[in-house]
Amino acid sequence: MKTAGDHVDMQRKKLGYDFAAVGPESADHAKAWRDAMDWVRLEIDYPDLKRSFCEWAKTARDADELAHWEGLDAWQFATVGRITFCMQQGAVAPEDTSSWFEAKVSELAKLKVKIVDAEPERKLTVQQRRNIEYVDIYSRLEAVCNKFAAETAEIEPRVRKLMAAYQPNQQMLKRLYDHFKESFSDAMRDRDNPEVAKTVEPILIVVNVLALSTGNAKAVADSRGATAKSIKQASKVKYKQVDMDTAVASVSPAMIPGSNYVVLYNAKNRKVSIYAAGADGLGIKGTKITGYDEDHSYSKILRKPKQTLPTLRDATNSKRVDKIMGEYIKGKRHTVNGRMTKDTLLIKVFK
Repeated sequence: MKTAGDHVDMQRKKLGYDFAAVGPESADHAKAWRDAMDWVRLEIDYPDLKRSFCEWAKTARDADELAHWEGLDAWQFATVGRITFCMQQGAVAPEDTSSWFEAKVSELAKLKVKIVDAEPERKLTVQQRRNIEYVDIYSRLEAVCNKFAAETAEIEPRVRKLMAAYQPNQQMLKRLYDHFKESFSDAMRDRDNPEVAKTVEPILIVVNVLALSTGNAKAVADSRGATAKSIKQASKVKYKQVDMDTAVASVSPAMIPGSNYVVLYNAKNRKVSIYAAGADGLGIKGTKITGYDEDHSYSKILRKPKQTLPTLRDATNSKRVDKIMGEYIKGKRHTVNGRMTKDTLLIKVFK
């Protein structure tokens, strides 16, 4: 009979991750360990992490404790299970990780667990059911990100289909959004790692879908969200999810229809474009922005995009954007044509 260890070992061999190379002899032990932990986070689900920990506990802890570990929920092994998995595959944990691990195991050992010989029908509390649903949804979303990292066009429709199937409430959507927003921030910090860099765009796509679903003002750049109609209008638009050179991410073009003012950035020619709405508001037709006032819409070339884009992104109103464009970004104004391409990022939207 195959154990969880056999299963994950087959996965490891298939993908060729070299855990045995993670140790004190590594050029950067701490970084090599983080890479291994990140691989496990993406590839191994909670039940297997729990099984990994329990297998470790059989030899490293008292045998009397086994029932205690098996009584804990799988999500409680999210980190300690990754650590034991890495060690079981031949990786050596850094000293600070080992110290943290020992303290965390001691903490888990003190948790109260109701152990029964047989439980034909376990009655879960509302909070427990929500936690299980939360773990199930975000695990499936992470699986989509991982599976279609090289085919990002597949991610958004699959995420929307998954959301339609689960129909999570607003509280759950907000919880999921916060989780993936944090994951995105972590990935951006470690984007110099090629393996982590591959996860940035897929995670951001999920963040954008969840932002639109929650209607969270901060998440969707101070706007009221998008409607099914605006999502359909923007379905043909090609745009750049994230610019790794400037560490700036795009919000969804589905935010544009019905808005009064948007800020775009073309990562290829370094142009920032301002689109101010005409009488009927901005819209999208095909791959172009429509309904803009030609006299008040324009573009300028940025000399230092890394310094300037964050100030535009963090502007709280269109007047602040106008001030930045007028006082801090020198140079000639250029006309705009409304076209969005694979090099375009949507930096800001004001309704």
